[in-house]
Amino acid sequence: GKAWCQVHCVNLVRRGFLALTPEFIGMGELTGDVLHNRQGHLNLTGLAGPGLMYLAMKKGLDVALSHRRADRRRVAVTGLSGGGWQTIVISALDPRVTLCAPVAGYTSVRARLDVLADVGDLEQAPVDLTTVLDYQDLTAMVAPRPLLQILNENDDCCFATARAKPVIVDALRPVYRAFGVEDRLAFHSNLVPGTHNYDEDNRRQLYRFLNRHFGLSAPESDIHRPEDILPAHRLDMGLPAEQESFLSLARKRAYALCANRAQVRTSADRARLRARLAQVVHLPAYRVIDRVICRRGDQHQHLLRMAPWTVPMTALTPPGAAEVEIRVADQGRSHFAPPDGKRNVFAADIFDTGENQYSVERKMILECAGHRLLGIQVAQILALADWAARRAADKRVHLVASGYVMSSAALIAAALRPDRFRSVSLTNILGTLKSLF
Repeated sequence: GKAWCQVHCVNLVRRGFLALTPEFIGMGELTGDVLHNRQGHLNLTGLAGPGLMYLAMKKGLDVALSHRRADRRRVAVTGLSGGGWQTIVISALDPRVTLCAPVAGYTSVRARLDVLADVGDLEQAPVDLTTVLDYQDLTAMVAPRPLLQILNENDDCCFATARAKPVIVDALRPVYRAFGVEDRLAFHSNLVPGTHNYDEDNRRQLYRFLNRHFGLSAPESDIHRPEDILPAHRLDMGLPAEQESFLSLARKRAYALCANRAQVRTSADRARLRARLAQVVHLPAYRVIDRVICRRGDQHQHLLRMAPWTVPMTALTPPGAAEVEIRVADQGRSHFAPPDGKRNVFAADIFDTGENQYSVERKMILECAGHRLLGIQVAQILALADWAARRAADKRVHLVASGYVMSSAALIAAALRPDRFRSVSLTNILGTLKSLF
């Protein structure tokens, strides 16, 4: 929050700057949103959390530049970690910024794949980002304006020098060279303390960079005094009694969307709604390639290949059974009690269930690349149903699902392809998506 930034602000003020710290959402007095991944509630309603954070940055810049003494030719943005992420976003998208210095704030999404500590919160790997660009592209958008990229050699949080420098510094040099302004791209790798910091050594690099590109002759070291730094409570200004948050904004929008939804009356309405639903979940199409791993009586273990995914499945095919049932559960196929022997049962651990689970960070990267976790799950259920239906006389299957996630995915699958399912049985289902709020 703003208390942490005092040393930076005081040193800039003593150099003749107007210094403004818009408090990062979730920090300082804004701790109602300390869980940044609550932006997922906004995603569910078709809004984007990073858009809200961008607007906060833009409004902060509006306030700073409205000051009668503001020099629009010399406008700098800097910050550490989440502040470094803010720095590159506002600097790339707002041409009013004339110089920026992000500190250990980001790397490319591709580089985050192998280092989950570098994934960060939802705003740093937002839904669909890489369908448009990646962070090296955002950084290139700063050119030809001066850019100082600071990383920490042994960063104990994220974006250590060895990992981030090739992606967001070395890759940018040809861009600045093409503009003929190579001297405007600077880099510093901090060794003291070398961990996740914006301490004295890193501040010194900022002062030096500002002097060079803003035509100043200020000292290249800290010049603040102990009495300049106030206790945190002295900086608290108090918030309105009704303070919005990611969750409150999402809840209001969700209820408004539900209240204003058009009635579905005709078969054409239903067809349009199904098409729209498939579009919203980015529904892929999979075909099953079956590989039997082992057989023991009427119980078989399979690995089903569905495009890039492998789905483990247990098949129970008692003699004389004619009907087909597929089972999915949040906890995985081991969650179910043994079947009664009246149906052929295919229980699968589809994407992110049972033994097929993935880390939250990898799922964030997947959605950042334009996929939808729910869409993948629905598509796998539909592919499994198509594969299993070939063993049923009427080409329809019974669908059994358990858990909030799998029941939701199964319900969507059945809504999209009702002709494929003979019955649908759901337990622990959400009565409405509004209950998530």
